[in-house]
Amino acid sequence: MTRIIAVLLACSAARLGLAENLKGLRRSQGRATDSLSSVQYPLDELALLKEVDKAQDKELHEMMDRTAVALGQIAAQRTRQQHRQQIQPLLLRREADEPMTPAEKVMESPYFWPGLLGDSFGLVALAMGITIGVWAVLVTITAFLYIDTKAHPPQQKRGIHTVVTGRWQHHLFQCLHEPGMCLFSFFCLPIRWADTMRMAGFFDFWAAFLLMLCLTGLSYLPVPLSGLPFLVVAVYYRQLLRAMFSIPSCTCQTVIGDCCAYCFCGVCAVLQEARHLEEAYQSRHPALHLGLLQA
Repeated sequence: MTRIIAVLLACSAARLGLAENLKGLRRSQGRATDSLSSVQYPLDELALLKEVDKAQDKELHEMMDRTAVALGQIAAQRTRQQHRQQIQPLLLRREADEPMTPAEKVMESPYFWPGLLGDSFGLVALAMGITIGVWAVLVTITAFLYIDTKAHPPQQKRGIHTVVTGRWQHHLFQCLHEPGMCLFSFFCLPIRWADTMRMAGFFDFWAAFLLMLCLTGLSYLPVPLSGLPFLVVAVYYRQLLRAMFSIPSCTCQTVIGDCCAYCFCGVCAVLQEARHLEEAYQSRHPALHLGLLQA
């Protein structure tokens, strides 16, 4: 800090001295101009004064540039010294073969200093991994509670229930008609999808749940095309549901439509399938397995 202050004072003094010299030169130039108007000095004298003025300005700018470079070097040196002071205890402990504390291990890790790797990808991946792990644990606990509380097959409700053949029972964007199921599908998508697969007879609940849990967690990773396996599996079984209820399926238009549904609003697609299966169970649709209907 003392060196920086000294350099700043020296620069200020130099600038003041140059400014005084420039003022003196300009005054001399003014007097010379007045004298030239009376005694008619040659024009080359005026040109000489202008050249001297330009040289003084150039020297001032060069000195300011050198000062800025010197200040940058001093700041970089201070940063290196501070970094050296931070890692010095780690180096001494390593030389003495003493065990490192957990905090020191974290500081020694290259992920603690994102600048050493050139970017913060390591930190992002670590944060995403922790987030996905916590989410997976919470969803798994919720799945155990869900299995214990929801009867299968669903209990019959009063009223007349019909399922239209050849199209989905509900529109893709009618998800808010069932707000509770919509929120549940948003936070626990693997559970709701697994229950739909169980009701359709495609999977056992836990097999479908583990499959969708892994695919959903994989799709959250910051890796290109990490969501492609999720999309392929979801669209494939959505096409099977279409075929089960005589909805147009296995065409270019339906496949592209299902891909767009899962890419842009996967919760809406899962909820549409779930509501269709729930209504089919209530109406005892013939497309469902007879063994489940007789249970």
